[in-house]
Amino acid sequence: MNFVLGTHYDLIDDDNLKEMNEELMSSLKPDVESNVVPNVRRESIIFPVNTLVPEDEGRMKAGQDLCQSIANCGGTSLKIKMPIRWFAFELWLQKVAGDKSRSFLIIGEVISAGARLKMSEDDTKDALKYLHNVTIILYYPDILPQLVFVDPKPILEVLSCLLALTYIERKALHLIANPVPPEKDISKLYNVGFFKEKLLKDYFKSLFSSPHFEPSHLLELLIHLHIIASGKDGDYFIPCALESYTDPPEPQTGTKPLLIVWQDNDGINTLPVPQGMFPLVITHLLSHNEYHCKVDFPPLDPTYILQVS
Repeated sequence: MNFVLGTHYDLIDDDNLKEMNEELMSSLKPDVESNVVPNVRRESIIFPVNTLVPEDEGRMKAGQDLCQSIANCGGTSLKIKMPIRWFAFELWLQKVAGDKSRSFLIIGEVISAGARLKMSEDDTKDALKYLHNVTIILYYPDILPQLVFVDPKPILEVLSCLLALTYIERKALHLIANPVPPEKDISKLYNVGFFKEKLLKDYFKSLFSSPHFEPSHLLELLIHLHIIASGKDGDYFIPCALESYTDPPEPQTGTKPLLIVWQDNDGINTLPVPQGMFPLVITHLLSHNEYHCKVDFPPLDPTYILQVS
């Protein structure tokens, strides 16, 4: 089943919404239409939400209404057969990690935990793959075969602190980094989105647990997830650190704007990439081996925006 969620409801009126619904409904093929959840049958398929509604103005209720709409969708459940011990395995991993005061375990510890439940090494790794897909447990055997994140907290914490360098006041920097990074490193991150592994090693040491979870491990994972891209001279590029450009673009006479779209398998229909996915698209392009792609930064001037070629 397909659920059509419409964000930015605060930017349109009811007439616009009606027009969008009519256009979408008329474009659905018969075999697809039966798999789209209607909001109001024969009238709308878009479930509009205002993601910016303040908490004191109904944010909680809006979220509850949306969750209820999803819960009311029939035929969306999926039944699978799985060993009951996998549930116990998940709970046991949480206990083992808690006893060690860590949010991650090394693979040997995980295999030992599985052995206590009479699980072979292969069974344990199969369980990890399942838990990776349906819980917050993260396991990337192709990238970090020795690490299992029982909780993604260490990954999110490092990312949050790294990005916080670009927007919090200087008087509060000591709360997220110890010692405080040099101004040149913070400016480089803020202005062009570049940083080096040394920034993580020297100023966020407390967020890692050597030798099992080090900055190099995190960087490998972030590259794999297309959150960052590796550059020249040991630099890493994280587009999320760049300030959003919200003003209208300056008129250009000799250049054409870059248009990034998603294209279907037939190569006919295209859709714009959602704004929230744009950083991922940029890092994916930078990591692409078949087609060369680079990021250029014009002089630091608010009238310029990120250029990708």
